Amino acid sequence: MTKDKLFMKSKINHWSILSLSMIFIGILLWGLQFYFSSANLPFWLGTLVFNSAGIVFGAYAQRTNGRYSSLGIVGNTLLLVSIFVVIFITYIVSGP
Repeated sequence: MTKDKLFMKSKINHWSILSLSMIFIGILLWGLQFYFSSANLPFWLGTLVFNSAGIVFGAYAQRTNGRYSSLGIVGNTLLLVSIFVVIFITYIVSGP
């Protein structure tokens, strides 16, 4: 493998940065949801939008050989799925 191809495989492109920033935004929205839980503000709905976009950005990063593309895809998917787990647990604990 030549030096140029090795460098191309290990670069951090803008899609990877966007995907990782969507993970940070998702964590921030979860923190706001738990901090303002008594205000009934639906911050968790933002994770549906931002983390779905983060998965798409991670897929683009993986297509262009981005460095942290797999981390972006996995992290955004976990944050996206965690919404439904928390809703299920809340429903069981609080009742209908």
